[in-house]
This record gives sequence, structure tokens and C-alpha cells, in this order.
Amino acid sequence: MDPLTAKVTEALSRYNMLDPDSPVGVAVSGGADSICLLHVFASIQQQLTVIHVNHHLRGGESDADQQFVLQLAANMGLKALAFPVHLPAEGNLEEAARDARRAIFQSLITSGVVGRVALAHTRSDQAETVLFRLLRGAYTTGLAGMRPVTPDGLIRPMLDVTRSEVEAWLTERKLPWRDDSSNADPQFARNRIRHSLLPQLVAEWNPALPEILANHARLAQEDEDYWNTVVSSFTVERRPDASLILDIRQLPRAMAIRRRVIRDIIRRAKGDLKQIDYRHIQQVLLLTAEAGGHGRVQIPGVDVMKSFDWVCFAKPRTAPVERDWCADIAVPGTAEVRNGDEILFHLHDTLVPGGLDWHKIVDSGGSLKVRNWRPGDRYQPVGHSHDDKVKTMFHDARIPLWERRDWPMVCLGDHVVWSRRFGPASSFAASANSDVVLLISERKRIGAEL
Repeated sequence: MDPLTAKVTEALSRYNMLDPDSPVGVAVSGGADSICLLHVFASIQQQLTVIHVNHHLRGGESDADQQFVLQLAANMGLKALAFPVHLPAEGNLEEAARDARRAIFQSLITSGVVGRVALAHTRSDQAETVLFRLLRGAYTTGLAGMRPVTPDGLIRPMLDVTRSEVEAWLTERKLPWRDDSSNADPQFARNRIRHSLLPQLVAEWNPALPEILANHARLAQEDEDYWNTVVSSFTVERRPDASLILDIRQLPRAMAIRRRVIRDIIRRAKGDLKQIDYRHIQQVLLLTAEAGGHGRVQIPGVDVMKSFDWVCFAKPRTAPVERDWCADIAVPGTAEVRNGDEILFHLHDTLVPGGLDWHKIVDSGGSLKVRNWRPGDRYQPVGHSHDDKVKTMFHDARIPLWERRDWPMVCLGDHVVWSRRFGPASSFAASANSDVVLLISERKRIGAEL
């Protein structure tokens, strides 16, 4: 076995890349790297499907690439699938093309057409990726570069092979490939790194730089794998509205873990880490370090609010939400409040702690309603010597800001007769003389821990 094929075979085994019960899809653009990968796979793996994505970015040249790949697959007796992609005229073209390819690969894996999709990224690509991300200020996870195996089924068995090894291997075997003219276009940052910056650094600073960068990626991956096991054991509360609540008091003291926990919660709340960099993590860390009180920062795709000892991570609202809500009450019966909690109303013929005198309510002539807390609400709960603003009660009880807006209040006309946690108003509270008692209770939607 030649050295290049041996490196690919060793990577396949080391990372357990292949599923013996399903075919492998090989992404083939027509360039040297993917042509090399296809021929190597054909020599060691029988169940292959060639996948070609035509981005239609270079007119006839793109179509010629597709014809080249399809003809090669036919000559090799392999099944081939070609997918046309039309990218938006605006935005990051490289990112859009990558996202389009990933979506196609994922659909093929999800539908069972292939079990894995092999990509032809080389050690040279890895070095360029690490340098590119370093220049952009990527977090340590980003500096781990491209992984040999991804959770969504992509494999990269040529990460130990250099681009020069690929071209020498193809040339020795007289195997043709297609050169993509866009790979020389300096408008793309990766091309400027490949053809200008990295060669200059190699020439003027360290000839071994590509290998150093690629090795750094592997070491960073090992570090991240360890830290991920630590971070995954840290739980946060998911509220019914999908926001995540972090108890600051549970954060580890070690900054290395604290930073990673914050980053992972942002990922969970946002769905990804696009546009999130060091300064955003730092903003949230500074927010968690503030003593008491409230605070807020907005980072790309996440609204982060601190209140007392908790931090809420939520996606920004895309549409305004009516602040106030109100619902009629049937007694006995149940009323659902806006966040999905239920308020239950039961009548009893014996004294029940925390109950209301039903006759006092009926004799008042008003109708009971349940609504959200509103600024200015005040009443005198049982055990209090005078009226208090509910807002003051919130502060004394350390109720986070995000819980207050939908805080249920049971009212009789303009009078508050009961509220969550603070209980019945003293003027309507049941006593030993009460023969019918209204008991108000709650059935809450419980957030899942993540």
C-alpha cells in the first residue's frame, strides 16, 4: 500500500469513520483533492456514491466540471448524483456555498441514501483554516479547525495528507483533475491566505508553519473533547418560552470552565455560534460578575438579562407581545395564564390555610378575574402590617425581572385578593368563622434541565 493510501486507511480506522452497513458518499468537485480521495476510496471501499454539487458560479466551466465528474464515475462503474445550486447574489458567497453543500449532504444522510459523506480536506486545508480563524479572532473551539468526523456524519480521511502529496500521487498515476479558476481569485479571503499570506510566513518565519498549524488543530480538538465532557455535566433550566436560565451561584470558579459554560449556553439558546466571538463571551462574563441588581447585554442572536443571582438567555423577540392579559374565572374551575401555567380554584367547607372567605367575595358584588401584574399594583397580604407595592415585594423576594411580567394576580374589581407566592389579601382571608373557603393553587409548567 502506498504512503498516501496508508494514511487514509489509518485515519478511517483510527476514527471509526465508516459504517459497514451503508454506502459512503464521496463529495467530488473535480479538483485534485476530491479526485484523489475518490480513487483511494475506490481501491479500499466497494459501496460508493459520487456526489457532485454544481454551484453554477463559473458558467460553462462549472458545467464542464460536472460532466467530468459524472463521466469519471461512469468509467469507474460508480453511482453518481449531481445537485444544482443557485446561490444568492448578496452576502458571503463562500459561506452560502458551504451551507448549501452541507444541506445536500445532510439530506442524503438523513434519507439513508448514504451513511457518511467523505470530504477531501487535506492537512494543507487544515493549516489554512486554523490561520484564517486565528486572524478572525476565533475561540479555541474554532482553532480546533476541521474535525475528522462530525456529529452530522461528515468524514475527512485526508487530514494527514498534504496538497503536494495529493498532486504527486495523481501525477504518478496519470490521473487527470480539474483546476477551479475561482481558487486563484483574490476576492476570497481563503485564496489570499493560501497564495500570499501563508507562503510569506513560511518563507520569512517558519518553513514548518503549515504542519504546526495542523498539529495545533489536533491538540485543540483533544482539549475541546475533554472540556466538552466537563461542560455537558453543567445543567441550566429551560423555561416554557425556550429561554435558558443560569444560576450564577452554580458557576465554577475556574475561568476556563466558566467561559466554556457561558459559550455553550449561548449556543443552546441561539442554535449556533455564528458571529459570536471573544468579546461577546467577555460581555456576558462581566455581567455575571456584577454584584446583585440587574443588567442586560445584547449579543448577536441572544438577549442576555441578569436579575439578582440568575441570567436569562433568550432569542430576541421578532414581534411585539401584548404586555397585559386578563381572564375570567369560573369557581370552581381552572384558568390558564399566558405562560401556560394553570390557576386552580376550589371551594372547601372547612378552613384551609391560605384560603379566601368565599362569602366576602360574593358579598362584594364584583367578579373575579386573573391577570398579569401591572406597575402600581399593591395590596396587604396576610401577615403584612400595611399595603405594599407588589414591585417592592418582588424585590424583597428576589423575583427575577423576566418572571414578573406574567406574574398572576387574582383581582376583585380593582382590588388584588391574591397573588402568586404572596398569597391572599388580609381583608379577604378566611378565618375560623368562614364556612366556605376558596383555595387558589397553581399547576406550573416545569422547565426541563439541559
